[in-house]
Amino acid sequence: MFFNKNKIYPVRNKPRRDVGADAIPPQAGGRISNGVKITPALALRIGLGLGFVYVAVHMLSDPQSWLGFIPNWISKLIDPRIFLSLHSGFELILGILLLIGVFPKITSLLSFFDMFAILIFYGVDSVTFRDFGLMMASLALFLLSREKTKIDPVTHPDGRYWVDK
Repeated sequence: MFFNKNKIYPVRNKPRRDVGADAIPPQAGGRISNGVKITPALALRIGLGLGFVYVAVHMLSDPQSWLGFIPNWISKLIDPRIFLSLHSGFELILGILLLIGVFPKITSLLSFFDMFAILIFYGVDSVTFRDFGLMMASLALFLLSREKTKIDPVTHPDGRYWVDK
C-alpha cells in the first residue's frame, strides 16, 4: 500500500521486495509496545543525553567535587566556579537536545568535541576509557544521523523508507 495524502491505496501487480535478490534487508532496531521503533541512533541519543544531563545536574548541585577536574591553565583565564557553571549549563542543554532529538547532527558533533576537549585538556587518568567511549559513541551518533531530506521510517505507516538511503 502506498500512502497518498489522506488515502491509502492498495497497489496491485507490484513485485514483492521482501524476497529474492532485490530483497530489502531488515532495518536495525526493535519496536516497543506503542509501535515506536528503537533504532541504534535513538539508543545512542538516549544514553548520551541522560549521561550529559546527569553530569550537568551533579556539577550544578555539588560544584566543589568537580573543581579538581578543571585544568590549572583555565583557572588563570577564568574563575573555576564560573567555568564550571558555564560548562555544566552547556552539557545540560546538550543533553536535553540529544534526548528530544533536536538537531541530532549538530548536537552529536558538539558532544564529540566536548569529550575530545576533555580528553585533550584534562589528560589521561583512570577514567579515560569512559571518556573515549563516550566520544566514540558521539561520533557514531553523528555518522548515524540522517539528513533532513530523508524520511524517518517511524513516520511511514508501513515502516518503509520513502526516500532511498
